[in-house]
Amino acid sequence: MTEAMTYKSRSLARKGNTVWYGDNSKPFVVMMQLDGAAESGDVSAATTVRCFLMRTDTTDLKERIKKQAVCNSLYEAMELADAWLKGYGY
Repeated sequence: MTEAMTYKSRSLARKGNTVWYGDNSKPFVVMMQLDGAAESGDVSAATTVRCFLMRTDTTDLKERIKKQAVCNSLYEAMELADAWLKGYGY
């Protein structure tokens, strides 16, 4: 059995170019859309990451998005996502 991926003790899930960070049982999660990529040999790294702090309840999509930002790397986006979730108490 493989362990779930985590970052700073919060779960990560990826499908295609979308990464979800956080726990759906909490009030908020962060959705990250990987838009741009730079190639370096065999490795591809995200150069544009759109981040959305989203409510996990069932409200309208426009109401679900609490904050949004654009980051220049996945690392920058992960740090921002962690700060957003900490700011909301977890």
